[in-house]
Amino acid sequence: MKIYHPAMGKEVPLPADLVVLSTPVVAHDDAESVSRLLKVPVNEYKFFLEAHAKLSPLDFATNGIYLCGNAHYPATVREATYQALGAASRASITLSHDTIERVGTVATVDEELCSACFACVKVCPYKVPHMNERGKAGIEPMQCQGCGICVAECPAEAIQFRYVSDEQIMAACEALRAS
Repeated sequence: MKIYHPAMGKEVPLPADLVVLSTPVVAHDDAESVSRLLKVPVNEYKFFLEAHAKLSPLDFATNGIYLCGNAHYPATVREATYQALGAASRASITLSHDTIERVGTVATVDEELCSACFACVKVCPYKVPHMNERGKAGIEPMQCQGCGICVAECPAEAIQFRYVSDEQIMAACEALRAS
């Protein structure tokens, strides 16, 4: 039997009595619907993406949701076991506290100013802004990562950071310029 070896660029003999091809590991069919439900990203092969490959390999950008095993990529049993132990450890840290504290830098919506243009919904990388039952933008504070993209994008200036006003930011910029 001969096979083509792409690195060598030629056919080479393969002395084998039996050749077994393994089936590929593919993402589960409902990965995209789970992705939308949990507001977590998937890659082009429908495997879930971590927040950062080196710094947070078990964490999603969405707080409190952790990743392991074949949902992440085709992993060996050993890799999946270590990842599961790590994800359980990360979750136990969160669950060991009586309350969960959030930083104050989260976006809020002034519904009086909101024109329901969907700009915030389109630009948020965390898919946090949504249209509420009154047809206005809504932002869940525990899901907001405080990136500010929706604040900058809102044409009606209906979205602001909680505890930080535009005037405060402009005053800080003016103070920097003056010094």
